[in-house]
Amino acid sequence: MQSPVDVKGFATSRWKARYVYRFSVESTVYLATEACGHGLGMVLYSTLLARLVDLDCHTVIVGIALPNKASVAWHEKLGMRKLRISLRWVSNLAVGRRRLSP
Repeated sequence: MQSPVDVKGFATSRWKARYVYRFSVESTVYLATEACGHGLGMVLYSTLLARLVDLDCHTVIVGIALPNKASVAWHEKLGMRKLRISLRWVSNLAVGRRRLSP
């Protein structure tokens, strides 16, 4: 019997399935609590962004539940910029994006 894998985090991306959105993705990184603060999120996100460039993606979209100054600053460090703040859900949500190609 194999021992269970101890996953510390993962990165993923997907946007809408319609053809018109084929060059845009929404991305996210999830980390186990004990994995936070050790640079793993930056490694995962940087790797994901590089792979998305290889896949010819043009735009990466993220959503951040607000208030969360640390997450906003972290995403800005990755080159994201704030587009708008939505009040459609129970909490505020900052929507940002990063252009991957000129």
